[in-house]
Amino acid sequence: MLLASCLLLLSMRERISGRSTGLSAAFPTNPIVPLTNNANGKIYRNVILDHPSDTGVVFHGKNGAIGHIKYADLSAAALESLGLKSVLDAAKKNEESQKHYKAFAEARNRYDAVQQAQANDIRQANAVQRAQADVQQAQVAVQAAVQQAQVAIQQAQADASFDYTDPYRKIDGQIQYAKGSNWVQFSGEVLEVLPNGIIVEGRYTMTGQGKDVRTFFVKKFPYKYGETETLPKNLIAKDAGLYTYQPSAAAAMTVLKGTHAIRQLDYGTPCDPSEELVKQRKELIKQAVEPVKAVEAQRIEDAKATEASATAWLKQKIEDAKIAEAQRVEAAKMVDIAAAALQKQQEREAADRAFKADERIFKWLLTQATNGGVSAQCSLGQHYLAGQGCETNKERAVYWLTHAANQGDIEASNILQKLNRKTTEIASPFDN
Repeated sequence: MLLASCLLLLSMRERISGRSTGLSAAFPTNPIVPLTNNANGKIYRNVILDHPSDTGVVFHGKNGAIGHIKYADLSAAALESLGLKSVLDAAKKNEESQKHYKAFAEARNRYDAVQQAQANDIRQANAVQRAQADVQQAQVAVQAAVQQAQVAIQQAQADASFDYTDPYRKIDGQIQYAKGSNWVQFSGEVLEVLPNGIIVEGRYTMTGQGKDVRTFFVKKFPYKYGETETLPKNLIAKDAGLYTYQPSAAAAMTVLKGTHAIRQLDYGTPCDPSEELVKQRKELIKQAVEPVKAVEAQRIEDAKATEASATAWLKQKIEDAKIAEAQRVEAAKMVDIAAAALQKQQEREAADRAFKADERIFKWLLTQATNGGVSAQCSLGQHYLAGQGCETNKERAVYWLTHAANQGDIEASNILQKLNRKTTEIASPFDN
């Protein structure tokens, strides 16, 4: 009855304004035709067609009651006879298109959201992997720095502790440690053995200078070597200026004749060290090793700092990943909440629109019923029963239904009987 009331109002407004839907130019004007509602099997034998609406056919009976049948509930033959055959197909296609579009839009939105979330997860995972790799590299670097430091310190200790043959010598009445800037490492071939030393041709290496091949004199050399014999490589003697040398006849075979000024080394007399020299030697070793230890310690600290930085970065990336996941979950919740709120808002708006429509219809029905319209009185009574466009009022409903029934309205009579027995089915005002 609510639908009939809405359509009655729509029909009256369109009649007043003279508006045409324009759905079909072939739609017959005010014919009297039979119509069958396939949805409920209701047959309307003689109804007067008004016009096609956006959703179906509007008609009224001889007694003035307004009716409406959806295009989908009319037979193909009826649509054909009314010139509306294409309307149903178009409506169905439009409805399906809307469904497909909505489904696609929702699916695409979900897909995009999932893709974005997955991309974020992949980026976070890659960042964490890079951070883990950096931490591993930093850990390896620390281990390598420690090993390198151990090797460097050991080498420094070995270099500082290394002694040539006869490390302690007595020279000019003083015991000296045979190592330092004024000590020369030498080796080579003995050219001539003299009463106070040997003439050597070979390598002559001073601290801080390169190796040099030359002829030189080593005085006080304590070991027995013959001419042309080769000396060992771990010998050292103190620089003692120049020596004037004139080679013998045998040596002159390999050395230029005449008098030569050559370098002179003082081997000294091998002896045991004094207690003070032992202390000095230990201090020299310490002084040589400490800078190496300091450099290597700094290298280890730098490597550890790099490791700490990489570890902190890894922790930050893991924390970022957790935060991003929490934000994604929270965003999903907010989307659900927003969707629910939107749905409620739409439902409220739809309810408001429906109530306002019902209210307009109710006011129109009240005017028509007050003016004696029987069908309007029946509809008004139903509005009061359902609270459509007004507050529910059973007494007012019975009042208007009784008015309509007293004037022969069968539907009003049936409603009144149903109110009393709750069993009688409401009859249609279009039954003839």
